[in-house]
Formats: sequence, C-alpha cells, structure tokens
Amino acid sequence: MAEKAHFLSQFFKYSSVATKSLADDSKNCLLSDFLPYRLEEKKHTNLADGLKEYKMLLIATNQAFTQYLQGHLSSFDSLVGENSCQIRATMIFLIADLPEVEINNLLDEVRYGLEIINNFKSDDSQCKTLKEYLKEKKLHIKLNNREAFLISSYILTQVRDILPPKASKRIVRNESTNIKKIKKISPVGSTFSRELVKKLRHFLSSTSVNFVQEAASLLSIPNSYINMVSDKYIVNHDKFGRLRCLPAFWYTFILMQYSLTIKLPIAFKISRMATDLDYQVINEVSLFFKVVKGKYALTSTNDFSREDPILIILGSCCRKFENFPPLDIWKQEFLQYNPLDLLLAYAAAHRQYPDEEKDILVGNSNCEIFDYYRTKASEIGCSLENPSLFFLVHAYCEKIKNIK
Repeated sequence: MAEKAHFLSQFFKYSSVATKSLADDSKNCLLSDFLPYRLEEKKHTNLADGLKEYKMLLIATNQAFTQYLQGHLSSFDSLVGENSCQIRATMIFLIADLPEVEINNLLDEVRYGLEIINNFKSDDSQCKTLKEYLKEKKLHIKLNNREAFLISSYILTQVRDILPPKASKRIVRNESTNIKKIKKISPVGSTFSRELVKKLRHFLSSTSVNFVQEAASLLSIPNSYINMVSDKYIVNHDKFGRLRCLPAFWYTFILMQYSLTIKLPIAFKISRMATDLDYQVINEVSLFFKVVKGKYALTSTNDFSREDPILIILGSCCRKFENFPPLDIWKQEFLQYNPLDLLLAYAAAHRQYPDEEKDILVGNSNCEIFDYYRTKASEIGCSLENPSLFFLVHAYCEKIKNIK
C-alpha cells in the first residue's frame, strides 16, 4: 500500500487527477453561510436566537472534526435523498488524509467561538445584527471546500434514521430524515432545523454533481459519455430541498473509471438472503478488491494498513434457500464478474433519477454501453426484479480498522 499512501499524501498539491473542488485550499466560504437566512435578519431581540443557531453549527463542527481525527469516516455518511451515496463515499476517500494541523487550527477557532457565545449577554448588543456581532467578535470561521463538505456530511448523517424495510421492497434500504435529531447536537427550533437540512442537502447535491463533472473532464473517455453528466442532464428534484441530480448509470460509469485512476479499493459486504424464509440473512460475505494494472483484483485485508480508507459496498444476494450453493461455489459465481461490471449493471437497471418520470431524458441516449449493462443486469441478477447475484443497498467510506 506504499504506492497508494504516497499518492494520497501528494494528492491535493501534485496529482494530475485531483478535482478542482477538492484540491482548492482557498477558504472561500464561511461557516455562517450554512445558516438558512440572511444574517442581517437576526437583530435586536432576535440576535440571541441567531447566536443559538450559530452555536449549533459550531458544536456540530467540533463534533465532526473530533470524529474525523478519531478515524470514524462513517460519521460522514450523509443522507441527501438523490441516490448518490457512492459519489460522496468517493469524495470522503479522497479527503481522508486531511492534515491534523489544519483540523486542530479549525477546532481552536470553533472553541473560541463557543466561549464567546456562551458568555453573550443580550443587553450588551441589542442594536447589533448577527452579521455585525460575528464580525465584531471575530467569530466568522472560514472554510475550504473539503471542510464545508465534511461539516455538511456530518450533520446530515446525524439526522438519518434507518427504518425497517418496506414490505414491497425488502432489500431496499429504507431511510428517512429526523430533524428532531438536530436538537441533540444543540437546542434549536424545528423551523430552523428543517431549513438547515434543506440547505445542506442542496449544498451536498450540488457539490456531488460538480465533483462528477470535474472527474469526467480528467478522464480519457469519449465525449459522448462526458456529455451524459453535463448540465444538460441535470435534474432539479425539489422533494428533499432543491437537489441537483445526475443520471445514475453515467455518474456510476464516471466514478468507476475515476476510481481506477485513483486506485480506490473496494470492499463488498454481501448479505445472502433466503426469499422463501422471509428474507432471512443466511450469512454475510466480505470480498476485498484493489486496483492492479488498471483493473480490480481480489485481495485480502492483509494488503491494507489499519488506517487505510476503503469504499464499502453493502449488497444483497437473494434466492430461495435451496438455490444457494456452498459458499466457495457461490464465491466463484460472484467472482466471474468484475466489481466494475456488477456496479454498472446495477446502475443501468436502477431508476436514473429520484423521480422516475424524468428517466425519459436519457431514454433515447442511444448509448450502447448503457443498453448492454441494462440487459446484463437482468441476465446475471443485478436488478430489483432479479437480485439473485448482487443488488446494491448502500455505499460509504470507512477505514479498514473500523470494518466489523
């Protein structure tokens, strides 16, 4: 893993495959930018409410980077709502060597801000707006893109609830957002919590789209594929807070090509489920892959250090109990396909946008590779209708040492 470690250590400054959005060290936004209102609106008697809400962001930032320093990358496994978890997992992998010095400096600013706000007295600043107060007390915290991404991801991870699967879709992950969990970070109102979640969702969905588009521009692939993740095929999905969405197959194709370039390792954790036993999990299988000579090859955890980040793919393999062969034979069935093929087959069979009615935008793309994998998904068992080999449930990033 020395080659990968060297690559990551040099990523932001020297790598030719660094996306601009992640490589930029510029502190081009403020923590207060996440507040879902204009800072001038919080004034006089409402100033205290604004500071309470800003305090919540400070506490969340402190918690987020404390978790980061402890190596808990799954604390940034956000629920956004546009089926793009694999994009953000890839971004977390790339961010995973953020310097501790940089983080500690940020935490010092956060702790200073908390101290000032905790000592705030309303009668001292009745004529100041929140904007003026933050400026006067030097409480504005500047962030680069990576820091803003991590803070947003952490908050949207904290508000996620994993629910029992729906009866009609037993193998599909059922998640929802519980805005009441914002108050566990720090007491704030429900309206603020709801609007904050909407703003963070919009930010992360936009950041995800930008990342894929930038990655596409760095790859040696046909322009027709790059075009499929261009602005022409972006859909705005309003149900969860003005989300920007790309078609699933093409962003997956871009991600997989980019993953080969950055040598992103993958761990498949497959639950073998018996459909005739109420989808009981018979056992779980973990398979690890690394990039060797431009392709994914089976490996073991011995090829990684405990601190290495890895993309974890949670999946299901669903058959009648009697149709499951012995584990070693089943592994041979699974391994006859490359991880890239399995993920692309799943993505081709999946709805392309959160709102399936929008799939018509890519229905006439005349893309041979899309048609090939959509057919392949049904044949080999990578679709919701036939999940007999592999059905993707979720993707996130974690360090090897934290994988159970």
